[in-house]
Amino acid sequence: MVMNKKTGSSDFCVINLSHRPRFGVRGRGVSAALSDRRVPLPNHVNTWLRLSSGGITLRTGNHEYWWLSDAEQSGGDSTAWRNLSEPDCYPLFCRDSHCWWRCSGAASLDVFGQLFTIDPQRAGLFANGFAQTQVAHINAIVVPAEGGLAMGFDILCDSSYEEYIGGVLNEMAAER
Repeated sequence: MVMNKKTGSSDFCVINLSHRPRFGVRGRGVSAALSDRRVPLPNHVNTWLRLSSGGITLRTGNHEYWWLSDAEQSGGDSTAWRNLSEPDCYPLFCRDSHCWWRCSGAASLDVFGQLFTIDPQRAGLFANGFAQTQVAHINAIVVPAEGGLAMGFDILCDSSYEEYIGGVLNEMAAER
């Protein structure tokens, strides 16, 4: 489901990226195991880090990380994540469990304010922070674009809500 809608200088685009590779790992041994593989990791929970490959790493908990690919197909980055065999390292199949939507354009900050009840500054949505919150009454992870919320944001939520959240976002785009 893709929707582009332009009105005057206001621009808002919604793209479903659920087909893109993503993977997660959890467990007390994960930080050390990924560091041993020279995978750059965010230092704090609810922060993200851009990878040289173009993907990003999210730190979603003290012992949990997600990898999101900017590419259509899994590349070399996914190998480091998928082949963890150390004790206390468990895979999270984020591609199966979560849908992924990208919202972008000049109206992104305005749309963000309509969708979320959180204050972006207090939620740490600047300086590589993200929030685990609710959007349209469902739990979600919201990650601001590299240029900030004014440039756009990604939403990851339970796959069973993919059609619902897509409808909400496309409705927001149609209003622009």
